[in-house]
Amino acid sequence: MIRKTFNTRTLAQAAGYNTAQLFLSDVTRYDLPIVSHSRRFSRDNVYGPTELCRALVLGRLRNLGFPASRALPYLNAVDGVAVEDAWQRFAANQCGELWLAVAADGSSVISEERSAITEALADMRDVLVIDLAAALGVPATTSLKEAA
Repeated sequence: MIRKTFNTRTLAQAAGYNTAQLFLSDVTRYDLPIVSHSRRFSRDNVYGPTELCRALVLGRLRNLGFPASRALPYLNAVDGVAVEDAWQRFAANQCGELWLAVAADGSSVISEERSAITEALADMRDVLVIDLAAALGVPATTSLKEAA
């Protein structure tokens, strides 16, 4: 089952932080657009798929040597509405692919098809591509085709 809510520790791990406190410290310090939902569960913040995608983008940038202070253009490029819509379709299928491409110029594409991402890359510069399905540990598309 594909989760639709995530806690602070999950986002911290996705962003490459050792602790949730360090993650939240950078989110606050650099005013990063990772905001918890208004509800809490067991004294922990609850986040949605958009925030998880932003945390994964932050983690990938940090792995490339970018400091969190320079991640804002990439994080702002993640379209929350498009992520939520794609996440619902992805969760309904329970497996497959989900790709996110984010550029520093403020454009982003999220798609279940690798070809759509490849086409978008032709028009984008300084692009970061993330395989969200692999990050979530979801079975590959082949299992979906074999089941049909």
